[in-house]
Amino acid sequence: MKKIITTLSVIIACACFLGTSASALNFTSAEFLGIIETGEPASIANEVGYVNTLLAQASPSGPTTISGHNYTRSSNPDLGSGSVSDTDAVKDESGGVSVPAGYEYLLAKYDGPNAGDVLWYLGGAAATIPANSFGLWVNRGGTGYGISHFTVFNPGDNHVPDGGMPLVMLGTALTGLGVVRRFVKR
Repeated sequence: MKKIITTLSVIIACACFLGTSASALNFTSAEFLGIIETGEPASIANEVGYVNTLLAQASPSGPTTISGHNYTRSSNPDLGSGSVSDTDAVKDESGGVSVPAGYEYLLAKYDGPNAGDVLWYLGGAAATIPANSFGLWVNRGGTGYGISHFTVFNPGDNHVPDGGMPLVMLGTALTGLGVVRRFVKR
């Protein structure tokens, strides 16, 4: 009996600890929120406007032309509600494709004539974004556009970091290890 309790405690503790590890997204249509064509943002404030305009659209919709930009919203109605602000926005102009964890939305700018931006929902996960827009839209030569930069956002003032559940899980894992240690000593 002691051996069964020890084994179960170790399994539960490991499962709780491993449950707190971060994972990276592989982009699929599930996270894709839409495209803003001919978008040429001059600042983060412009990008905030693009994201909020797209998030305000019904899902699916478009292309809808607003201020010279074509907004096309994907068919993911459960993702991407609310709005973003420039308060928590972080811009990466290195041309890299690795996105850090901790952000809800990602706006990637792809360059080229009549190119634009792609909006994804991250849900706080780290991600690697496509370096090329091929598969999203292509130029007249049949190739995609290379990435210029990306900007990550959190929702406006209503964003609350999720620090509680990982802490509870870590506490449970440590408690499980304590129980295992106590039974092993007997």
